[in-house]
Amino acid sequence: MESGNIDLQVIGEHVEARTNRGNITGERLAQGIDARTGDGDVSLIVVGPSTAVVEKGNGRIDVGGARGALTCSTEGGDLHVQAVPHGYWKLNSASGVIRLDLPPAANFDLDISDDSGEIQIERDDLSRPSSDAHRVSQRVGGGDKRIEVHTVGGRITIR
Repeated sequence: MESGNIDLQVIGEHVEARTNRGNITGERLAQGIDARTGDGDVSLIVVGPSTAVVEKGNGRIDVGGARGALTCSTEGGDLHVQAVPHGYWKLNSASGVIRLDLPPAANFDLDISDDSGEIQIERDDLSRPSSDAHRVSQRVGGGDKRIEVHTVGGRITIR
C-alpha cells in the first residue's frame, strides 16, 4: 500500500503488512506478522513471532503480548514493548526512546547498549548502571530468553 492505514484482527496465518506512509495495527496474530512502514506507527497486540519496522521518520512501535521472537526497529520514533519474553527479542532505535516493561517474575538475559544515549533501570531485580555506562548485560531470574536492546542516541528504560 502506497499510503493509508492497515488494520488487522485475529488472523490465523503469518501476515506481511507494508505501507509507505500509514499506520499498521494488528491484534491477536498468533502466527506472527512482518509489519513495515516507511513513515507511520505500528501497534501489535498478542502476536506470535513478529517483525516491526519504521524505516524513517518518527513513527512509534507499540507491542503488547509478544508470544515469540520479536524484532523491532525505528529511526526516530519511540519503541515500547510490554510482554513476557517467549523468544529472542532484538529492539533498536536510532534516536527514540525504547521502553521495555517486563513482569517481575520474568526470566531473561538482557544485553543493553547505546552509542551516546542514556540507560535507565527501574527494576529492583536489576543493578543500576553508572550514569556513563553504555553497555549493560545482566541475567534475571536464572535467565532464559535473550533480549538485545540498542540505541544510537536515544534513551533505554527497563521497568
